[in-house]
Amino acid sequence: MLAADHPARGRGVGDALVRVCVERARGVEGCARIVLSTQRTMRTAHRIHERLGFVRVPERD
Repeated sequence: MLAADHPARGRGVGDALVRVCVERARGVEGCARIVLSTQRTMRTAHRIHERLGFVRVPERD
């Protein structure tokens, strides 16, 4: 789970957290794919993920 403290929200912290996690995962040998799972209500997280190139797969909802 990734989360930003309330005062840090809206300042790019969530974006930075996801970017670092993705970069680290890409550095792991054998990591061919990254799959995210979020709650439907996590609209801000969805926007971050989409901005970073993740694509929603409806059949996985």
